[in-house]
Amino acid sequence: MDSKREGKPEFMPYDILCAMKKKRRLRKKFRIFLWLLALLAMAFFALYAYLLKIQMPDEMVAASMQVTEENSVDESHENIAEEAQEEVIEAPSSYYYDQLDEQEKDVYSYLLSQFEIYQSDISVNYVSYETFRSAETALYMDHPEFYWIRDLHTYYRNVFEEITRVEYPMENAESYLAQCDAEAQAVIAGIPEGSTSYQTVKYLYESIINSTSYDLEAIMAGTVSDDQDIRSVLLNHRSVCAGYATTFKYLCDQVGIDCIVSTGTARSGGMEENHAWNAVKLNGQWYWVDVTWGEQEFENGGMETINYNYLCVPDFMMSDSHIADASLGLADEGIDKTFMLPACTDENMEYYHLLGAYFETYDEGAFRSYYLEAYKENPDSVISVRFGSDEEMQKCIQDMITGQKIFDLLYTFNPLKSYYQVSYGQSVSAHVLDILITDSH
Repeated sequence: MDSKREGKPEFMPYDILCAMKKKRRLRKKFRIFLWLLALLAMAFFALYAYLLKIQMPDEMVAASMQVTEENSVDESHENIAEEAQEEVIEAPSSYYYDQLDEQEKDVYSYLLSQFEIYQSDISVNYVSYETFRSAETALYMDHPEFYWIRDLHTYYRNVFEEITRVEYPMENAESYLAQCDAEAQAVIAGIPEGSTSYQTVKYLYESIINSTSYDLEAIMAGTVSDDQDIRSVLLNHRSVCAGYATTFKYLCDQVGIDCIVSTGTARSGGMEENHAWNAVKLNGQWYWVDVTWGEQEFENGGMETINYNYLCVPDFMMSDSHIADASLGLADEGIDKTFMLPACTDENMEYYHLLGAYFETYDEGAFRSYYLEAYKENPDSVISVRFGSDEEMQKCIQDMITGQKIFDLLYTFNPLKSYYQVSYGQSVSAHVLDILITDSH
């Protein structure tokens, strides 16, 4: 009986058969899922490639951007950074460039090459906003002649927040720069032959101050205009701190003197305001220069004089009133980028040191000796002296002015004259005392 059963087919149990069918269905569904996943992946990458071609303008900087729609990117401008970078490294104005990373240097060099041919509509090879703004800021600080960088301009970004294109307002830029260069050359032509680097810096400092009026109205109105760049000083002769500082650097660049622009805040009269100033390199040493504050005139009877309190000063003479922003304003845009500023530790080129009018401490004999000689040479001029601290300056004021010893000094100079009027002013932050003697008759 067993042998008869061997030739008969055996039937699979129903529950096992259902399980196998279910497994086949699951495998089929899984294959379909994989196909769908592959199709979705292909669609995603196709969409990614397409979106890279779409530009989306956005407001990027506090300088307020103009919004425009674009559907395509002009890719005719390739990044020629390698060639341009070689030119920048050799240029005298590369202080901030030297502190950029390699990608930022590429952007800086590319923008420089485009600005030199007055290209206003510039395509960019998809860089982050942070990288672009860091490079753009460094370029303007190194090359203030490119004034349009700080004017209102439009950035375009793709959906990945990368900069793809920038439009700059460069109408009549070539003409403006030609006029600025002509004015700069006229200033430079007035530098006395044989002048030292310090004498050249002092000449440029005085030239800007004598030819420019401080534009208080622009400050009060908070306007962003050409009052902030080199055109304001060289063409309009009316400016504010940014115009003074960028023009001073522009002129120093023309005569081969290392100079940088620094920005931050300055304290004066109990107020703190945004400010710009410079540093120059003389005989291997860096010194701070604030041309704007040279406009703080001492007036008496129609008499005015330039203020030299911040001409070639070291750090300790600057720190009480000037606070530098190492980010150059980028921190206000949420960008984590800082620059090293030069250490100004030397006093030898400071104006009052060179003049012999610096007194670390008040000494009556030393003061009388200096003042008498200065008065003999220029009896109708303001005579200024600098002290090592406000405390020492106040000692001098108490002794010579309040105590009226200044009149004894004048009697020594001219015993036959007994009628004088003494006017004085003081800078607490700079520790400088200005004295003007006039005939009371």
